[in-house]
Amino acid sequence: MLKPLDAALRKCLRDKFTKLLWDQVRPWAYLDTDGVEVVTFDGKVIAYPNPEAPGAEQLFWGRGYIEPFLRDACLVEAGAWAKERGLGAREAFLELRNDFVENFVRVYWTMADVHRHLWPLPDRGRRPTTAEVDGMVAFIDDQIRTAS
Repeated sequence: MLKPLDAALRKCLRDKFTKLLWDQVRPWAYLDTDGVEVVTFDGKVIAYPNPEAPGAEQLFWGRGYIEPFLRDACLVEAGAWAKERGLGAREAFLELRNDFVENFVRVYWTMADVHRHLWPLPDRGRRPTTAEVDGMVAFIDDQIRTAS
């Protein structure tokens, strides 16, 4: 049976994703004034001088940029949760699923806000993030299906 997450764990998870936002997403908000320099998950330093720089928008939304950080956060947190509670990986992912999804939405909505500032859409709207969130939910659901 799923147990409700205590406030301390929810805060820990939220803090982990907040750090990811500050380290990997927020620096992009200054691309139009200061340029951006970020480190990818594999340790590669990427720098762009402005929003018009070739490849900047594509890297920002590319699956290879933010997704590895999100996946790693989920794997690390689920592993720690499983160990702390004496659960299997599957049960840990089940218990944490909703909180992970909430944080995925938060990360991708923040990215959409940064995108709206840097690369405005013709209607000044927000870039859709459903596909990205759905991809991460599929990752979690796959972990639930395949974990022991």
